Amino acid sequence: MEQRDPDFITLAEAAVILGCSTRTVQRLQADGELGTSRVRGAVYYRRSDVDAYLTASYRKPQRKGKAAS
Repeated sequence: MEQRDPDFITLAEAAVILGCSTRTVQRLQADGELGTSRVRGAVYYRRSDVDAYLTASYRKPQRKGKAAS
């Protein structure tokens, strides 16, 4: 069995990390939000790109019921 580089993940793994469907990950790819590598027809995502997308998408929670100062 071949060892895969842990810096590259599959579509299904990317979806789990992002907490979305595989189709949503494919849309992010099509929109240029996530890059891919193809090896023998298999698509891989760079783990650092997925983590960066997740970090960039983070929004700090807003407190409800308190006016902003």
